Amino acid sequence: VIIKGGHPEKNKIADIALISDFENKKKKQYFLKFLKDLKPIVQNVHGTGCVFSAALTAALAIKKDLYFAIQNAEEFFDENFENITKINDRAYIFTLNYSPEKKAVLNQVKEIYNFISSSKKFSRLIPEVRTNISVSLPKA
Repeated sequence: VIIKGGHPEKNKIADIALISDFENKKKKQYFLKFLKDLKPIVQNVHGTGCVFSAALTAALAIKKDLYFAIQNAEEFFDENFENITKINDRAYIFTLNYSPEKKAVLNQVKEIYNFISSSKKFSRLIPEVRTNISVSLPKA
């Protein structure tokens, strides 16, 4: 279990991982703490959890140990945290690449969002629990 975003110190942020390890049929639990500088936060950013968990999973998939995987995900996230794209006045998304093809896809997301938001008839089709907009690159 990883808990992200604690504030133990004024200008620091802490992520804490609870690790359960089984050795010789005995369960061993311990905490890992990752402390870093607090960055300015843009509200309502979508995709941050996905980026972090994908980086973590990628490291585990190539047989890296859990500590390395978490550290790698933390570093990857921090290096790319500046890549946040504004969709509208209330929504931002976490983006990793600005190639022309991907920028076109991002613009499609903006257009779809603006269409849904401005169309009262269409917006009635959105459930109370919200919806997701999915767009992909051609031939993806």
